[in-house]
Amino acid sequence: MRNFVLSVKRPQVRSLVVRKKKIKNSDLKNARGGGFQPVHGIVTGAGIQITFILEREKFDKEPGGGKTQVLKKFLKEMTGDPLKPSYEIVDTLPPIPFDEEDLQDPLIKKFMALEPVITQICDAHPESAGLVQATQTMIRQLLLDPDTHSEAAPKIEEFMKYLSDLKEGKPNSPTESNSSQTSSSSPDTPTAETVVEEAKPLGNEKTLYEKHLNIISKKTLQCLKQNKGDVSKMRAWLAAAKEKGEAGEYQKAIAILDRLDSMCETARKGSGPSDTDAISKGIVEKRKFLIERWQQIPPQLNVEVGKLKKCHLGAGPG
Repeated sequence: MRNFVLSVKRPQVRSLVVRKKKIKNSDLKNARGGGFQPVHGIVTGAGIQITFILEREKFDKEPGGGKTQVLKKFLKEMTGDPLKPSYEIVDTLPPIPFDEEDLQDPLIKKFMALEPVITQICDAHPESAGLVQATQTMIRQLLLDPDTHSEAAPKIEEFMKYLSDLKEGKPNSPTESNSSQTSSSSPDTPTAETVVEEAKPLGNEKTLYEKHLNIISKKTLQCLKQNKGDVSKMRAWLAAAKEKGEAGEYQKAIAILDRLDSMCETARKGSGPSDTDAISKGIVEKRKFLIERWQQIPPQLNVEVGKLKKCHLGAGPG
């Protein structure tokens, strides 16, 4: 599994770059020109099957309408092998795994030893899972690229401290108790005070925020379209996260998005109330009241008519 960038112009393929290192802007620039455009993502394969995985945010449809005859011919000329290429579009690109040589590196060994802890903490603190996983991905990318490998060392130390704080329930980390308190008392429009303060974000805060926003916005919009969960509150939390992000308060924006992600997961599993549930309940209660009130009217009228008759008979000529 490696990063790749194709230079394509339907139906032509001009070049293909495949490497472990992250694709840079210069690679994309080189793939442009003369009507050609870059197509980039992750490439993986087994035997003669080769799959070019694209991220939905950047590519909503397969290059060339999904036809791969030209690409197949290009790969045959390039490698000499009769490869069978295909495209796959996913919401989030899979991480590139470390190979045997990578796993001999002491820094990578140290990073990989954190995986069981990361899994445990994400399960125990779902409200922080997004930030933890985004940071994990960022460090992995630093480690994979020889040019940035050394930058990963201090990031790993900070990450370990952050995970330790989460595990111990330090005040600057989200805990189960204040998480449940936040969710039960949060207003429709959250403020910084209604969101748990996260530990110091690692790496490029803006990049982490934008990645987080992209993923959770899609989940939220899907819930809104299907009217799942408390859609009014979801809209308010999404707007609040964007407001914090635009103000450069990425740490607080990510914390809000983590809470929103938990709401979406609850709604997706069908265990949360929806706006229509609340409306339906209100209508039912109102109708029940009107029926009961209507049923009480005839007896009350009979009583009042009886009183009038008595008054009329008692007021005869005298």
